[in-house]
Amino acid sequence: MNEFIRTLRFAVPGILLGVALHAVGFTNFDELHEMFSLEDPRLFLTFAVAVAVTAVAVHTARPKARARLPRGPVHPGIVPGAALFGVGWALTGGCPGVVFAQIGEGQLLALISLAGVFAGNWIYGVVHRRFFEWDTGSCDIG
Repeated sequence: MNEFIRTLRFAVPGILLGVALHAVGFTNFDELHEMFSLEDPRLFLTFAVAVAVTAVAVHTARPKARARLPRGPVHPGIVPGAALFGVGWALTGGCPGVVFAQIGEGQLLALISLAGVFAGNWIYGVVHRRFFEWDTGSCDIG
């Protein structure tokens, strides 16, 4: 029974997040296309509110929790990684978090996005080991 309760503690918020992503429109390719083509700022505004709420939550977190936040120079892979992330999101209509909500909705094309997530992570590991010596922090790319 303990394992069941533990599973529910993670499953219920995940399902609620999926429902919220659907309700806002983040799982709809047409909505995302309107956002990326700058036709409708609604999803950008949703992002801005989410960032503001997160910033307040992090700021009000206990000092011990804030101490675990990363500090120091910006990782050299942030800009190219963010650009690649944005291009993939614009092409597929799904970021990694939304892919599971899209699959839950029955959007089978989201399986292509999911394959891209796995392929991108695998490629990053290969490229990182061969060409870069960046500290990945808590990321375990072996």
